[in-house]
Amino acid sequence: MEYELAKRNYHSVKYFPFPVEPGSSFMLTSNPWNFLNTWINNEIRKFKRSSKKSKRLVKSLYFLELAENFQLASEKSKMPTRGTLLYYSTLNLIKVFLLNSGVDLEVSMEHHGLVLQSNEKRRLRIQASAADSVNIISKFCELIGSPLTAGEYVDIDEMISEMPEIHEMTYNIGKLKTTKRKFLPVSINIKTNIPRRSQLIYEISYEKKNSNIMRCEKFRTGILNRKLEFLSDEKGFITYRSKRKLNYTNTSDSSWKNNYKKIQDEISELGVSVILTRQGYRYYLNLQPNKYKPISHYVFLMYYIGCVARYRPTLYNDILSGEYQAVFNETMETCPKQFLYYISSIITNKICAVPMSKLI
Repeated sequence: MEYELAKRNYHSVKYFPFPVEPGSSFMLTSNPWNFLNTWINNEIRKFKRSSKKSKRLVKSLYFLELAENFQLASEKSKMPTRGTLLYYSTLNLIKVFLLNSGVDLEVSMEHHGLVLQSNEKRRLRIQASAADSVNIISKFCELIGSPLTAGEYVDIDEMISEMPEIHEMTYNIGKLKTTKRKFLPVSINIKTNIPRRSQLIYEISYEKKNSNIMRCEKFRTGILNRKLEFLSDEKGFITYRSKRKLNYTNTSDSSWKNNYKKIQDEISELGVSVILTRQGYRYYLNLQPNKYKPISHYVFLMYYIGCVARYRPTLYNDILSGEYQAVFNETMETCPKQFLYYISSIITNKICAVPMSKLI
């Protein structure tokens, strides 16, 4: 059976880890803060002022302003102040997402959900969620499909090993938890059979040269082996195709949406992450994934940096300005903006991206 790139209403159907419709276009913005503010204000106008939905949205604007101001202040600050401000920006963006997802805040006890115990230097403990309180970080991770296990500890080496944005630096400073690099650059194509266009599949390809520096044999074991089958080895690229073939109706919106969601879920399950660049989104397959998603590990790390910066001056000198200084600084330079675009996308159901015309 032959396949071609899938299109819906003449628009190419591509994989994105956001709640978007198949074939959606990019929402190009050089100022996600402004776009998100405008989107929320437009949503507020759809509801009565006295409604619970409207009140949550109004609250989310408050936290959005806090998050932006913390971010702006961090750009003029140095460590350790910068680490504190960036964590609070991240935390308030999470609150914006929770409120837009129907979670009520300001009605019960709220706590961050993580703790750096006094006898710990490198590990955070995940706190349990009480029935009469809101565990901010735990609730966020639950809603993005990365539920946390109370009582577990997460080490900083684990955090920085699970973030594709800083993967190369983590490897080069010798802090990666695995012996080989593990975030494999891949291309992903969603295809349909021709000429009938009645099935959807996806293909994952990577450059063959990466087999020498990464554990690409993982394609023959575990979930990758269960979900994918070898397709080809040609022109320097190795390609695998999904074993699952989804029957769909090309003229049915509901069929498109339901089956695209199934493809999204399966690709996410494989351990695929995205990084936003000026050329669009780039895909990375985690060959040795952790139980928590990379976005969760980013939140863990920002909490750790903020906590150490606020309360642990001795530990700050040992770790944040010591052997981990380079990778932590790289995290603070690159990841907050990635997180902002991610949050904007999952709140608005748009593929928020950087315009090519943006110079910096």
